[in-house]
Amino acid sequence: MILALADGLVVELGDHPEQDDTSARLAELVEGYNVRPTSDVLRAIVETLCSRAKQRIEPDPAGAISDLTTGLELLPYIDRPALVAKLYGLRAFASAAMGDHQAALVDYDAALEWAPSHPTYRNNRSVCRRLCGDLRGALDDARAAVAENWRSGLYWLTLAEAYTARGEDADAVAALRRALRLNPSLSRQTYDPVLDRVRQRDDFPG
Repeated sequence: MILALADGLVVELGDHPEQDDTSARLAELVEGYNVRPTSDVLRAIVETLCSRAKQRIEPDPAGAISDLTTGLELLPYIDRPALVAKLYGLRAFASAAMGDHQAALVDYDAALEWAPSHPTYRNNRSVCRRLCGDLRGALDDARAAVAENWRSGLYWLTLAEAYTARGEDADAVAALRRALRLNPSLSRQTYDPVLDRVRQRDDFPG
């Protein structure tokens, strides 16, 4: 089912939106907008597209990207920087889930223009930068994420990965120790292969 907005933009709702609460809500909002177009309704449409995209990232990342791209087409009507950053950040995450880290980097750059101190975007961009070979940038972003939220074990783990990629194993071990102190459950996850070298060290935690 496709619904058209007043300015010609179309929103793909799928074949059976009545079986999906989020799509049903989206249909209601678009119908309401067609009757009385307001910026508040448009923002609600974008928020709902974000919600549906989150649900779709794992089973259907391409569908999530489609929803978020639709939301970004409404950018001229959105006056909330956090919402704009959210659109770019989610689309970056979906692109990374599909293995397209270059596309993810472009969107993380955009997200951080709207939310410069957002630690999750910094942390996730660090991973993408490392995978794309920008080891200095990866380390800078990982350090910035930790500075914004030093209580996140995940951010410290990303920092450990960034250090290891640069061959700075002692710093990687220290960061990994901090990650595991903050979040012991991280020891049960499959580490990124980049950490294999420090895991073999005598001073590896655990």
